[in-house]
Amino acid sequence: MKIIRKSLLNLIYILFILILTLSCSNDELIENDKNSINELNNAQIKINDLKQKIESLQNQISTNVKRTKNLESLLSQSNQDLKSAEDIIIELSKNNSENDLLMPPSPPSVKAESDSAKINSLEKEIPTKIEKIAPAPKISDVITQAKAEARADAEAKAKAKADAEAKAEAEAKIKAEAEAEAKIELEKTNILIADCKNNYDLANYTDALSKCMELANKNNNYGNRIIALMYLNGYGVNKNISKAHEILFNIANSGDIWSILYLAEKAFKNNDYVNAVKWYNMGYEIDNLDSMYNLGLHYFKGLGVNQDFKESFSYFKKAADKDHSDSQFYIGKFYHIGNGAYLGSPASKNFFEALKWYELAANQNNHKAQNHIGILYYLGDGDSSFKGFKADAKKSLDWFKIAINNGSKSAETNAEIVQSYLYGRDDKRTAELILD
Repeated sequence: MKIIRKSLLNLIYILFILILTLSCSNDELIENDKNSINELNNAQIKINDLKQKIESLQNQISTNVKRTKNLESLLSQSNQDLKSAEDIIIELSKNNSENDLLMPPSPPSVKAESDSAKINSLEKEIPTKIEKIAPAPKISDVITQAKAEARADAEAKAKAKADAEAKAEAEAKIKAEAEAEAKIELEKTNILIADCKNNYDLANYTDALSKCMELANKNNNYGNRIIALMYLNGYGVNKNISKAHEILFNIANSGDIWSILYLAEKAFKNNDYVNAVKWYNMGYEIDNLDSMYNLGLHYFKGLGVNQDFKESFSYFKKAADKDHSDSQFYIGKFYHIGNGAYLGSPASKNFFEALKWYELAANQNNHKAQNHIGILYYLGDGDSSFKGFKADAKKSLDWFKIAINNGSKSAETNAEIVQSYLYGRDDKRTAELILD
């Protein structure tokens, strides 16, 4: 019984504890439910607040979008105004293409931004950009400025043109005055030269000396030449060869080609070939063709220098290329004779090439070249290696006659040989032909 009673008491205790536990759990659940409800209410409130803020932001966005559209419209209108101003300026600048009108400043470019950036910063950025945009200038102001700048530029150009014309006129006046003075001085010099020459030719040596001295004092070489000749010959003055040579040396060394050639020829006549070559070299340095030719001649004959056909040909060729007829004759002679006779010559025997150079000289009435053309036609090829150059005695005689008319003594002998052949003589007597 005690055991049952004890067991029953234990059971009741257990039930009490269980009921008590259940009661506590229920209270916690109720408390938790209350907390949950409160949190839900708070969340609902926050949601409502957020909805209000979202609506507010949407309203702001709508307002800002509207502002943006207004700004875009304003910018578009400004761009149209600027374009109109540019068109007007371009029209104004057509009359003055060199005038560089200043264009009004363009508004700053608006950079594209992301949607989220626009939502976060649109309200701040748009007013800032509006403040930075410079207002478009009025078209009337642009036109006024353009006209003012065009007028200023035109006035500056007109002044520059007037100054340039005045300067050119002054320079032209100075030049004309200088030319007039030079012309007057040249006329005076020419009169003195004529008086110097005429008095010398007429043996009026006292007057000649006076006029020639005036020329010499003006550093005129013609006057010095006549004075030197008077001293050389004792005309009107005491003969003084050393004085004459001193004058000629001075003007020759200054580049007077007449004096250079005179001294060279005088040395040549005196068989002073070394000094002749020296003077001809001086003439060659100033591109004198006669000096070139004579140097070629000295090397051809070995006068004052070692005989050198290559050097001779070189000097002749330089003068021949500049139409010096005697040099052309010698170039033809080099090809006529060939390098077998002229040892070291760069020209091989070639009748066609010889004829070409002879004809160039003959066209300048060089009787030596005309005589040699007659010889070429009388001989013909003379060598099987030269095809097509046929002998023609009649043509040969015609050239000899032309040479005779121009003073060739060699052509007279050669013409007699050709006439003898044409009249029936079998022997052409080629060995008797005379070469110049």
